[in-house]
Amino acid sequence: MKKHPILLALLLAATLTACGGKDTPASDTTAQISTTTAEGAASTEETTAKAEETTEEETVPMIEVTPEAIVDARLTVDAYRAALTETLSAANLSYTLTTDGSETGFDAVVLSTMEKKSYVVNVTDDAILVRAGHYLSLEAALKEIIGGKGLDGQSFAGEYTGDIPLSMDEMVLVWNEEFDGDTLDPAKWTLKAKMNQGDILNSTDEKNVKVTDGNLLLRSWREDDGAERPYSTNTSVTTDGTFSYKYGYLEMSAIVPYEKGAWPSFWLLGSDLHKVSDYRAEVDVLEGIGRSYKGISCLHKSTISPEIGGWVNYSVDSIISEEERDYRFTRDQIANLKTEYHRHGFGWTPTQVYFTLDGEVYFTYDITEAGNFGEGDMSCFQDPLFIIFNNFLFTDKSAWQPSMVSTDTEFPIEYRIDWVRLYQTPGEGELHYDIYR
Repeated sequence: MKKHPILLALLLAATLTACGGKDTPASDTTAQISTTTAEGAASTEETTAKAEETTEEETVPMIEVTPEAIVDARLTVDAYRAALTETLSAANLSYTLTTDGSETGFDAVVLSTMEKKSYVVNVTDDAILVRAGHYLSLEAALKEIIGGKGLDGQSFAGEYTGDIPLSMDEMVLVWNEEFDGDTLDPAKWTLKAKMNQGDILNSTDEKNVKVTDGNLLLRSWREDDGAERPYSTNTSVTTDGTFSYKYGYLEMSAIVPYEKGAWPSFWLLGSDLHKVSDYRAEVDVLEGIGRSYKGISCLHKSTISPEIGGWVNYSVDSIISEEERDYRFTRDQIANLKTEYHRHGFGWTPTQVYFTLDGEVYFTYDITEAGNFGEGDMSCFQDPLFIIFNNFLFTDKSAWQPSMVSTDTEFPIEYRIDWVRLYQTPGEGELHYDIYR
């Protein structure tokens, strides 16, 4: 392959659906490596023609590309920036890696519809053109390049073969975190204390929060005798300030601790960046309650009261019993809870929310005014939400449940999260990549 400086420009567009003509977010992805913008435009034309010789694809008209649509693909490329640098440098190729993503949009290009799993990499002396039907397919193509494929000048095609479903019925995977690295991705996650208690230290130390073995590992500890705060846990792992969304199906796979004193949670709060209502929504997808071998789901709404100078909270538990909102494991399941992953899901539509365990719905609730509870209205459940994970404890200073930690509680208490995935119906809902605001 000819030695040349390389510029990688990332472009993502949504293909038109066959039935309704609606844009499908993050459905068709193009990454181009070229020497200059002018040369890139020419090589795009040339390599697109060559790609059409390789695959039977139907050309569609040029369509508008929005910043939101390209973010996942951009993050995919950014995640492999260092490896791409090393690979191309080893091949004696000097290059600059950039991502094109201004709010004014992108240079229009003619893209071809592709099956979501497919990718095509066309290589010439002047350019490498990578096209994919989904940002995870783009990731698969980038991994091939990092592995050395295409550096000999040979074009190639392939398919994404991972185990993440790219669609779920009529829904499409639009955002996910697999925790495959060795640190939290700062483009997706921040550490901000969303739970506080006088005898628990919110810590960012690796002993409390780390990414390891393809999992987010959250651990709570009993600290040394005499410590000002006798327990420590992870500072909340959250997408507050990086990502929020409206509507869809959010699911995680995790080993949740059901230990004496444990209070693990998977929950969401209304984003102040996009909130319209006077109230803030809270959705508790899962709250584990010590060694009860069950979890509870709940809805709350809260607002700041000038009279008391603090938050006033209202909960759906005022009208729906805990038994109607919980899931319970069977005797056979309990025996393997420390080693088996289970899926916990939250579905959200304009009119209702629903909660699932391993794909089975166990609680639904009407979020129209017909389901109103407490003061105010239900409009806060139409505001975008961000994600939060905690591995808290029920101690002497717990306000909700009595202390469950005792001398025979085994520490550390570990909460392992394997993945988090968000699906949406094309054309419905919102995605807010707040880190790029």
